Amino acid sequence: MGVHIERASRADADVIVEYGGRACEGEAAVGFQRLSLDLLYLGRGCNKQLVTLTAVHEFGHVLGLDHETHRCARLNPSFDDSGTPTYYRHHALGWWLKHPLTGDDLRGLRALYG
Repeated sequence: MGVHIERASRADADVIVEYGGRACEGEAAVGFQRLSLDLLYLGRGCNKQLVTLTAVHEFGHVLGLDHETHRCARLNPSFDDSGTPTYYRHHALGWWLKHPLTGDDLRGLRALYG
């Protein structure tokens, strides 16, 4: 079990990741917004470390998590240039790359899949 990423045709894919659009933004079209495929969009023009954190956030939506607006979480609606989520004390980007998920994210995933 886990995440496996490979190039595939749209017909063979469970989740499509598209790269382009507005810099450093992301969007996941899943759940009630679902079309025929689960789509995850990542904005071009952002450094690869921040794109990584954007991807973690958007894959959280693919897995069923919603935005968290009361506690620190990777699923906060946004994060700053260091990768620090909206509702958390500042850490350097390197720290967030080693700790992309917070306790709240993990509790949410355990509640869904535990």
